[in-house]
Amino acid sequence: MLHPEKEIEGALKNPQLLIANKEVNDGDTVSDSAILQFKSDIDISGLAVKEGDYISVQFPAGLKSKDQEFEIPGADGVSIAKGVYDSKTRELKVIFQ
Repeated sequence: MLHPEKEIEGALKNPQLLIANKEVNDGDTVSDSAILQFKSDIDISGLAVKEGDYISVQFPAGLKSKDQEFEIPGADGVSIAKGVYDSKTRELKVIFQ
């Protein structure tokens, strides 16, 4: 039987938006050509996370990017999830593998 995917709430810890390793704060002006980095710790300890479960991050309309996919390594360097950014919805999903 397949496990239906479910959204995992509260697993992101210390989320940050960065430019050149400096945090972007509310009210900061960001140029159109700036390269933003989203950084966060993920804590799933004590949670029953199954393959296909995901964390969702919604970005504001002012931030634009192209569709992207990338691997997310665990503490041992082995990939534990895949990041998928959808430019139409401005949503980043961290999908556990």
